[in-house]
Amino acid sequence: MEASGLIGPIPSVNVTLLNLTYIIISDLNGDETNFTQPLIDASLPNLERLMSRSCNLIGEIPASFGTFTSIKILDLSFNRLGGEISENLSTLDNLTYLFLNGNNFTGKVPSWILNTKENNDLSYNNFTDTGVTGCQQSNIMNLFSSIARVNNSGIVPCLRSQTTCAAGPTHSVHINCGGEITKFNGTDYDADNNQAGPVVE
Repeated sequence: MEASGLIGPIPSVNVTLLNLTYIIISDLNGDETNFTQPLIDASLPNLERLMSRSCNLIGEIPASFGTFTSIKILDLSFNRLGGEISENLSTLDNLTYLFLNGNNFTGKVPSWILNTKENNDLSYNNFTDTGVTGCQQSNIMNLFSSIARVNNSGIVPCLRSQTTCAAGPTHSVHINCGGEITKFNGTDYDADNNQAGPVVE
């Protein structure tokens, strides 16, 4: 049901779906859905991908998500989920991609996330501490604008909530990907020599 145009909250499911491998629901309009009450109260031993992006979800990630041991991709981005990220997710040994960007998560980024080799996007949240000194913890972690506005002093600028560019408004962007500042055919190109690499390879 990806970008289906459906309106309304996600209904609860209380079934045994032994062979279900994907649940993909995105871009729902209408009323919010309280995610703290498990919407999926099911036996899902083969669930590999759970994507509920932009679904007006509120509340916290249910502790029961720690039982989805086959899950490889968990995408709950662009909702209004909050609270601290559940330690129960640390038991998901097959998790390869974790997208929690664009929510209202608070507290400290859990050490198990910082120590994983998975591809994580925690940008645009309200953490009080990320435990890192830069916006990308290597090429597998995106923490851009992830610190709450009330805790912005003395931190790396790109981690601040509501981050804006220092330059004035522009109507075009010219970047010399992988190189220094240069001029070509009368156009100035900004440098892009950051060695961090892509967000996801």
